[in-house]
Amino acid sequence: MSYLMSVEDFEKLSHCTICGYSLNELMIFADACRKQNISNDDLKEFCVNVKNVYTYVMNEIGKSFNEEIERALK
Repeated sequence: MSYLMSVEDFEKLSHCTICGYSLNELMIFADACRKQNISNDDLKEFCVNVKNVYTYVMNEIGKSFNEEIERALK
């Protein structure tokens, strides 16, 4: 799917930021993904995996912290 943007539209939006990234940075990222054949589904799966890893690690840290507190209080 291709979206064409006029130069005037791009200039109007070039100062916008999305999630802290400029439109230009996001376009460079999108182009790099396309060149590496990284699909939207690949990016979604990556994000889900990162979230799952983060949740797992934070749970393990919480368990370890609670075990250490319990040990220290005995």
